[in-house]
Amino acid sequence: MTTQRVTIELPEPVFRQLARIAQATQQSVEVLAAQSVVSNLPPSVENAPLELQPELLKMQTLSIEELLAIAGYKTLVPTNLEKASNLAVANLYWYFYVRDESEEETEQNVKTT
Repeated sequence: MTTQRVTIELPEPVFRQLARIAQATQQSVEVLAAQSVVSNLPPSVENAPLELQPELLKMQTLSIEELLAIAGYKTLVPTNLEKASNLAVANLYWYFYVRDESEEETEQNVKTT
């Protein structure tokens, strides 16, 4: 795979965090930054069925709030989150993060069996 060089400016605290993680995992900052970009890209629309692609492309321009509303997460709208404690928001984040990871692992296990 060919690569392209990209220069980005990061806030100092973000760069320090990236450098600490790179050192702890014995990776270069460049490799870790590339992994972070790849893992945070939205899913590829091209892999979806043709009839869903226009709607998915449109959804990529929506805000988090609009996507949450579409997904039915009415309790996660910003006005409700503003009332919640930081700990409650962090717990919600990890709940959905772990749940989504578990779903991905389950899908991968089903595909390999």
